[in-house]
Amino acid sequence: MFHSLQLKIFRILRHRTSKERLRAGFSAEETIHAIRKKARDNARTPMQWNAEENAGFTTGTPWYQINPNYKEINAEDETAREDSVFSHYQKLIQLRKKHEIMVYGEYHLLLPEDEDLYIYTRTLGKEQWLILCNFHEKEREIASTQIGSVLLSNYTDTPQLKELHLLRPYEAVIYRLPEKVEMHNVCAVYSDKSVSITEEIEEGESRE
Repeated sequence: MFHSLQLKIFRILRHRTSKERLRAGFSAEETIHAIRKKARDNARTPMQWNAEENAGFTTGTPWYQINPNYKEINAEDETAREDSVFSHYQKLIQLRKKHEIMVYGEYHLLLPEDEDLYIYTRTLGKEQWLILCNFHEKEREIASTQIGSVLLSNYTDTPQLKELHLLRPYEAVIYRLPEKVEMHNVCAVYSDKSVSITEEIEEGESRE
């Protein structure tokens, strides 16, 4: 345990903060704890290519400790799974290439005061999309007066817009509305106190 701890200290001695804290009398454990809060070394660990030894990064001794989750999180697994983050980004890129609305569509933010939900519309000509994102680990009740079909979601069972009553933790979905409509009461979101918050967009209102 002591050797492992000393090795970690040696590898982070280039940080001025670590030197200062050690000289100030802080223990090795306290120093590492403090640096972990601000250091970026967690993002600099060797690339996790596969589930083999050293994550497939090297057959020698890696310059920095391999993240122990490499057997579950690695490039080989990500590219093979249909439900991976990698695959989801591929689908997003294809949507962007296929639909000009993602690039040139006018943007309008809904519910700007909500700290957990990011909801907005994209409009180009007669085409209109509604994007709903829940950036929190808790569920949020939601309902819409509009109909719309799912273009892409990070959940496999997201319902059509008219049937949507709940946004699950970190759920993000793109809906295509049947046509450009006058967006009155496009969606109502219910907070924990069950207070209805309705966003109204009058026809002709600025979408910038």
